[in-house]
Amino acid sequence: MAKNINDIVVRLKTFREKEKKPDLPDIDPGLSCEERIALLKEAWPVICRGLRGTRKQEMICKAEAAWIAELAGYEEPDSDFLAAFRKQKGDIPYSTPELTQLFDSYLDHFLANPNPSGSTEVPTLEKITRPYGRLSNIPDLKFQLMEVPDYLRIIVPSQPLDLRISQGLDAMALSKYGQVPQEPNLAIYATVLKKVTIKLNNMGLAYLDRLLLARLPIYKKILADLITENSDLLGDPLGFADSVVRKLQDVKRALVEKIVLGVIDDNRIQLSEEELQLLTDNVEAAGLPLAPKTVEPFVIKIHNASLREGGLSELVERYIDRDEIKQEKFTADIKRRMVSHLLASGVNITDDDKFAKGGYDEYFALAYNNALYSAEGTMYGSPAAGGWDFSVDTFDEVVDQAIIRDNILAAGFLDYAYELGEKAHIFQLMDVLYLNWNSGILDLPQSEVTDTLERLWQDRDRRDSPEERAMAYRKALGKGSAEVLERMIVNDRFEDLWATLMEEVANYIRKAEEISIVGEGAAPVSRIPIYQATKELQYNLTEYGNGRTKTQAAQLRSLLDTCFQVLDAPEIIDFYGFGTRRDRWTVIDRLHKEPPFASTPNLQALRTVAGKGNKVFQWIADFNEASVTDQEFETFLRAAEAWIISRSSAVVDEDDYSLEEEESFDDFEDEFDDFED
Repeated sequence: MAKNINDIVVRLKTFREKEKKPDLPDIDPGLSCEERIALLKEAWPVICRGLRGTRKQEMICKAEAAWIAELAGYEEPDSDFLAAFRKQKGDIPYSTPELTQLFDSYLDHFLANPNPSGSTEVPTLEKITRPYGRLSNIPDLKFQLMEVPDYLRIIVPSQPLDLRISQGLDAMALSKYGQVPQEPNLAIYATVLKKVTIKLNNMGLAYLDRLLLARLPIYKKILADLITENSDLLGDPLGFADSVVRKLQDVKRALVEKIVLGVIDDNRIQLSEEELQLLTDNVEAAGLPLAPKTVEPFVIKIHNASLREGGLSELVERYIDRDEIKQEKFTADIKRRMVSHLLASGVNITDDDKFAKGGYDEYFALAYNNALYSAEGTMYGSPAAGGWDFSVDTFDEVVDQAIIRDNILAAGFLDYAYELGEKAHIFQLMDVLYLNWNSGILDLPQSEVTDTLERLWQDRDRRDSPEERAMAYRKALGKGSAEVLERMIVNDRFEDLWATLMEEVANYIRKAEEISIVGEGAAPVSRIPIYQATKELQYNLTEYGNGRTKTQAAQLRSLLDTCFQVLDAPEIIDFYGFGTRRDRWTVIDRLHKEPPFASTPNLQALRTVAGKGNKVFQWIADFNEASVTDQEFETFLRAAEAWIISRSSAVVDEDDYSLEEEESFDDFEDEFDDFED
């Protein structure tokens, strides 16, 4: 290597003399590291000057790279010089393997941009845990820079990273590479894998996902495992890409755990395995930051918050033991809400004797009242205060999916309340029950139910009126014909977008049934139209579910919950229930047969439209094309199909329910006013 470098340097001098270009200084033998660093700084302006906007002559590029290699001490690599080299700034075009060869010889470093095509980027070094270095279980492997073939090239925008992220990524690459001593030949699947890679690049992956896949050993290991597990994926690039993303989640979890463990070890924090897993869960849920010098403070902050929460939990238990409030009142949910309130209030409890003497009791009493208030779900609460995640009773045993976009789910609950609260008249029924009770038609002893009815009646003026609710439905969902405020923007597109999604679902089911008749050999039905319609609804509901929508959804949820509690009360069911099935729905049906109602809506259809419709909203909110599973898609299809079938039976004239029935109820209420007089 030395002879090659010397030859290039000699040729450079000849070339520079001929072209009258500035020359690089000679490198005397025996220069110390400090002297070589000084020489590098002195010569750097010459190296970077070049011809702005154009490529330098290849000869100059090669010679400059060779000169740097010689200066760096190609025979005895010098890490101090490398550190100085990394600090230099400027464009240094190079189209030579000499510089790359030099860095190949430096342990624990690699060239970050080894582009041999005349790049104008500054060649930089990165310190790594040598994912491509010599491994004990692969003795014949030589250290080399792995060229990434185009069919496996994941696009990663340039962004500075925290050192712990970089080192963790490289350690994961080493780990994955070490698990494949005899790497399968992926090149034979290059055509398919290129389609998979293009799909991944266009998916809008999270930045950390891209970083992991850009580590070639990780990506190749995932691909090899998937091909081994299910070779049918080679015939479905879209499904293959989805499978890669799902497989990657375990790798990402392992990366977060490795980083968290590193921070804990470096700070000499002792954690049990269970505590470590909990901390990892919290860090992963909060989202690991990527910027330099952010990871360690972030992990420590999450850890300290967990410690503080644990300490407050213990103090809450001690407060409960004093029995100032009946202990049976402290449910697990109340305790959790008390801890959350104490954390948010910032109370600093440092004196244990003072605590034992009741010196902090006022804070705990306030926390209890706040927890009780939010747990009862008053109609004046907010999502933050109540801790509600917008999940609803969908009238079956399917567990609700995870929440992603609150705006969409808040709009979804407005739809749920619209179907049950308005069209099934559940909100209106509370006033009917109160008037019947007050007039003696409904004979009830003084109880929690009568207290609730009294509170609902007295609070009518404090919660949203039917007209205000109607405006909320129209603003967020375009439902109804209520007049809105002058500057309020109505979601006129929602109904059409929803209809499009339902139409695509119907088309998909029809085509799937046709294919099942044809049998093998038929082309699969594309999900793309459904995915596109879902995305359109995501954008639409994210926009129109803003403003006061979440607050209104929280209030309506609280009101609807209270209504169901009243309708489920044994004394109400005993009075109004009939037949073998005695539940809230028989009560609702019975009440619709009495004034002020003229007829009974199709309650079964409304229940299905509300419950299954909300599942569709959950699908929209949670939708991520990259990670949709077959089971999730099938659940969505069944919910949408049930909604389509039930919708025709549940149709209620929107003007009828909001005008004629309100007028008849006003007459009913006027009669009660006359009775009071």
